[in-house]
Amino acid sequence: MAVKWDSNKKIAKSIFDTIGRTPLIKLNKIPREMGVTCEILGKLEYFSPSGSLKDRIYLNMFNLAE
Repeated sequence: MAVKWDSNKKIAKSIFDTIGRTPLIKLNKIPREMGVTCEILGKLEYFSPSGSLKDRIYLNMFNLAE
């Protein structure tokens, strides 16, 4: 499988710029095997800066502390 370099060419200025941009992937096999006809997406939380759903809370805390 080839890597799509163009889709990842934006370089973040800081770790805070990556918050709220968690990638989604389309799940193809699960819906087909279970007879589901709608599109099902998975969210890659391990791409979040803290590996957590709480990144926006941390961002707000840092902004308030500044």
